[in-house]
Formats: sequence, C-alpha cells, structure tokens
Amino acid sequence: MKQLLQFFSVLLVLVMLGGCQQTTEPKKDSTVRGGTVTGHILDPFEQTGVVDVKVYLLSKDVAIDTVTGNNEHAFIDSAVTDTTGHYTLEDIKPGNYGLFPSSPPKLFKPDSSSDPHEFEIIDGDTFTINFLQELPKIQSGMMVITVDIVGSYSVYAVWPYICRQEWAVFVPYWSSWLIQEKTQWLPVANPTYRRFITCQSYGWTAGLYTVSNKFKIRFLNAEEYPFIISFGLSNAPAESHWEYDSDTHVLTRIE
Repeated sequence: MKQLLQFFSVLLVLVMLGGCQQTTEPKKDSTVRGGTVTGHILDPFEQTGVVDVKVYLLSKDVAIDTVTGNNEHAFIDSAVTDTTGHYTLEDIKPGNYGLFPSSPPKLFKPDSSSDPHEFEIIDGDTFTINFLQELPKIQSGMMVITVDIVGSYSVYAVWPYICRQEWAVFVPYWSSWLIQEKTQWLPVANPTYRRFITCQSYGWTAGLYTVSNKFKIRFLNAEEYPFIISFGLSNAPAESHWEYDSDTHVLTRIE
C-alpha cells in the first residue's frame, strides 16, 4: 500500500512539472501594411495628361457572376486623375486586383512600359501603372432588333427600357437602364400583340473595355420580367426578329 501511494505521488509530480513546462508562443505581429498604386494617363497624340478619368480598383478575389452580370461588389475603390493626368490609390488591402480607367467615350489601354494592370498586394507593395488613351475600332452601321410582344399585357406595353452588358477588364456589368425614346411602336394587323423596333450600334472591344452585343430589355409595367437578346461580337446580324410571350416569359427568335 505504501509503495502504491509513493507511485501516485511521483506521477502527480510529473504531471505538475509537465504542465509547468508548457509555454505559450509569443504572438506574431499581424499588422499588414496596405498597398499603393500610382500612375498617369497619357494622350499619346497630344502628349498631355488626360484629366478627370475615373480609375476603378477591381477585386479578382470575389466571385464574378458572368451570367447575370451583377458584379457591383467587385468595384472596390476608385480615384480620379488630376490636372496632370495623375492618380493615386492608397491603403489597398492584401489581395489580387485589376485597374480599369473609365471616361466614356474615351478608351484606354495599359502602358506596357509600366507595371501590369493586374497585380497582387501582399504587404505594403507599391506599383506604378500607367495607361494610354486610344481610339476604338467600331463597326459601322446599326443592328435592327424587332420584338413582337404577345400575351395578356401586350396591348398595354409601354416604352421599353434597354441596358447593355459591358466588360471592365475581367468583370461584366450592365449599363444604366435607358428608355428607348427613339424606339418605334408599329401598328400591326393583329391587335393581340404589339411590335417595337430598336436600332443599336454593333459591339466592340478595345484594350480594357468591351461593349457586348448582349441587351436586357424590360417594360415599365413588367419590371420584374426582363428578357435578354444576345449575339457574339463577331457574328451579330444586321437584322433580327423576336417574339416575347408576356404570360410565359419565353423569348423566341423568329428570324
């Protein structure tokens, strides 16, 4: 019995010593410095800085929705060029980013002599990213899109609103809704449907910016049911004819 008590006493001492030997590692400094991006935008023809251009900071780490194009969350920050065409973005958190200058109708491309327009911030990194103004190559002429509206609210359809999908570097987004004041409502023999015709410029791409041939259309009395008409950049037809059923919300291409 006495030997058994001695054994448990030794065991207790060893456990206590083991607990005393456990040490807590010193805390590491978790402070990470934000990054900085500076640069300028140059008009190579005039050899002057381009003023009042908004430079957007886009995150490559967020999920990009290429289906709906609802990607406002990808636009993290922005800066505007000053009177000399310079801009600065500061305190950028660690992550992967891209830059996109926007000042419609002006277009810009990266200056290959500066840092790449897509980059990663790790800890206090600094980049100089410059851009050059350029002229887009736009296909002449217009696309004529005809849509017949059938269904229960066809005779009450009002002027359509149209927005267009555009791309900023790697992020697709929708332009603002615009009422189509120049849209033609044509009288038809069958009073159960109405027809509208809209003319749109062909899509194009230049450097960091792309205007697609993808259109979202809705009516003021049916805002919750927009429909999409889409073509590729290289194969958009000069004319197309569609039918939209306002009851089933089905869009069918007729020709």
